[in-house]
Amino acid sequence: MVRHLAASTGFQCQIEDNQIVGKEMRRMRIQLGRPLDGEYPKLQGVKVLEEKLSHLIQVEYDTHMNPRDVLTSFLSWDGVYVPLAPEFDVGWARREVFRLLYLTGFSAILTLPILVLAWTPLPPRPTTYGAVSLAMTSIIQIVVARPIYVSGIRALLFQHTIDMDLLVSISIGTAYVFSTVAYACMVAGRPIKGGESYFETAALLVTLVMLGRLIAAYTRRRSTDAVAKLGSIQSHEATLVETSNGLVKTRVVPIGLVHIGDIIRIVPGELIPTDGRVVDGEGYVDESSITGESAPVIKATGAVLVAGMAIISSSPVQSHVDMRVTVIPTSNTIARMTELMRTAQSARLRIQDTTDRVAGWLAPTALTIALVAFLGWVGVGVRDAYKLGGSDRTDGIQKAVVNAIGYTVAIMVVSCPCALALCVPMVAVIAVAVGTRRGVLFKSVEALETACNVKVVVFDKTGTLTLGKLGIKSSTYHCQNDVPWANYDQGIQHAIRDLTASSTHPVALAVHEHLSGLAPSTVPAMFKASDVKSVPGKGLEVTLDEYTIRGGNAAWAAGDNAVPSTSGDHTVFVVSVASNSSHPKFTRIAYYTLSDSLRPDSLKAVRKLINRGLEVHILSGDAPGVVAQTAGALGIPASQARGGCSPEEKAQWIRFLQTGGMSDGECGTEVCTSTPISALDRTQNSTASVRKVMFIGDGTNDALALVQSDVSISMGSGTDIASSAANVVLLSSLSTGMSTVFTLARAARTRIWINFGWAFVYNLGVGAVVGMGMFKIGGYGN
Repeated sequence: MVRHLAASTGFQCQIEDNQIVGKEMRRMRIQLGRPLDGEYPKLQGVKVLEEKLSHLIQVEYDTHMNPRDVLTSFLSWDGVYVPLAPEFDVGWARREVFRLLYLTGFSAILTLPILVLAWTPLPPRPTTYGAVSLAMTSIIQIVVARPIYVSGIRALLFQHTIDMDLLVSISIGTAYVFSTVAYACMVAGRPIKGGESYFETAALLVTLVMLGRLIAAYTRRRSTDAVAKLGSIQSHEATLVETSNGLVKTRVVPIGLVHIGDIIRIVPGELIPTDGRVVDGEGYVDESSITGESAPVIKATGAVLVAGMAIISSSPVQSHVDMRVTVIPTSNTIARMTELMRTAQSARLRIQDTTDRVAGWLAPTALTIALVAFLGWVGVGVRDAYKLGGSDRTDGIQKAVVNAIGYTVAIMVVSCPCALALCVPMVAVIAVAVGTRRGVLFKSVEALETACNVKVVVFDKTGTLTLGKLGIKSSTYHCQNDVPWANYDQGIQHAIRDLTASSTHPVALAVHEHLSGLAPSTVPAMFKASDVKSVPGKGLEVTLDEYTIRGGNAAWAAGDNAVPSTSGDHTVFVVSVASNSSHPKFTRIAYYTLSDSLRPDSLKAVRKLINRGLEVHILSGDAPGVVAQTAGALGIPASQARGGCSPEEKAQWIRFLQTGGMSDGECGTEVCTSTPISALDRTQNSTASVRKVMFIGDGTNDALALVQSDVSISMGSGTDIASSAANVVLLSSLSTGMSTVFTLARAARTRIWINFGWAFVYNLGVGAVVGMGMFKIGGYGN
């Protein structure tokens, strides 16, 4: 869009954030009940930038100021806060596709009758047919091709460059002007001998060029959906907690009025509005949108909360969690991820640069060939004319000029880069069709081209290499003879099955699913699900007769028995029982270890990649021990497996690998100990990409890594945001899908360059042949 505006206006253009102005000022829109009439609030640091007739004003204020104080300063004018427009409106991409679809369809409808009149044997009515063709072609030139002419001419005048638009303009303009002149001469009764029209050519060229642009615009629109879907997890309102005269009150405010230091209240089921820290209460938080891990995490006082996460449960004592805002909403994690995705997706494709470079020298080359052909054929015709005498000499010179013009027009028509404009989009369409049949959806030509040059493949763990679902790895039961229902394994299993029946925690769900397959469904429940109490951060508890049953983490539910030591590679669920008393003594009756299972074809997929000579890494938000275990099972060196990564750190590591880094040990302190965002920015500004990196992920937290990588792949079972951010989606198994990606990408890249070669031969080779008169074009050369 920025490049298009620069070419259209001749000015240097850049994107300006409509909320942040530099580092010290911010903006806000306020709807006034009455005009300012030259009066302004006396609050220092507030400046009115614009006042519209509708009493809608835009103000600028210091970033350290509370936006609610700014709004309060306009209460004398009945000011009401108006949310700012989204920073990134993806509607323009959808509108652009529909605009191009309309223009392409309109051009095709008008082109069809022109082709019929030109190519179908009809009764000889050249004047009537010519008038119809002229009218329809003129409409196409004015309505459809006008933006092409304008863009090409402005690029030449303002940017001093020759692009595809200029080359197309020269080609279709030459055909249209010559055809119009030839028709006018015929109507005037002085037809140009051999001067056939090219109306059908001028119309068809425009339609083909628009078809290529429509395909390219549709591909771009699909990639912009990722930003829109990421914005869907940003809350638009927040519950503000305020204390007045010792009374605690809450009120809902727009997210734009939240400031650093505010206390925000969140109840289960709500999204966290911005980044902050817990100051009161505790509860389980679903971090899957940021970390990608499905297991909820307990957050207590002092814990960090990140925008986009969701509170799924709170303490039984307190039905909410209060947090203190540490980052303003427009700079929170979601905002940073959105900005990084927008920046990465706006990067120019290398294949587009190649196309423009080809167009840059194709235009002057074609013009040179046309000029040489014109002068050559004029010279030949004049030489032959001077052999004649009287009026025959004049007629011979006129015929020579007309003959030369015919060759010139033919060369310019042949040099129209339709093949150049269509070769890449058409390969994309065919590749998508073939890939879809094989369970792989390619969403961009860049992926097709770059996949052949990939040297490093990076996997997310959860949901990509693994199933993303906890399963029971081992189970141990300790019967208690003095407990009636716990003196045999089946009794213990029935009790634990009922204990976990109503829980939504992934660990409890996995245990319940495992036990439901062991215990007959006909066995009645030992107690009601409503009797089970959930203790955040610890587990589940229920009273059965004179006994209390606990199930949860080892520290809380282990009881007297020592829990077998683990390396942190597994999740543990312990169940214990104790007699009801003032000082209950719990005894362990069951012990489960759980882990995420590998996909059935993960090992096969990794081995195929290693056999191709590719370097394979794992980046995950899961615990380092779990990631190391997964890497070992797949034959990936421990130095190439990294756990505990945030979304920004994943993107940082992708960039590190792109700039030549290979393993954890090679990453210097300067990069690894710095903040993820600053380290990523530093590597982006300092070193160009030297290795192509492919990243495969499936979660919202993978979006930054997906857009940072050279080739991004999302699993078909992944989140909408991941699928939108990726330029390839695997609908088939991991092993089959990865093989298809590389095979189809190699074939597509080969076809693209073959098409470029054909475009070169067609645009220049055929033009040269035509110019030399090896073929009779339009009756010339007789």
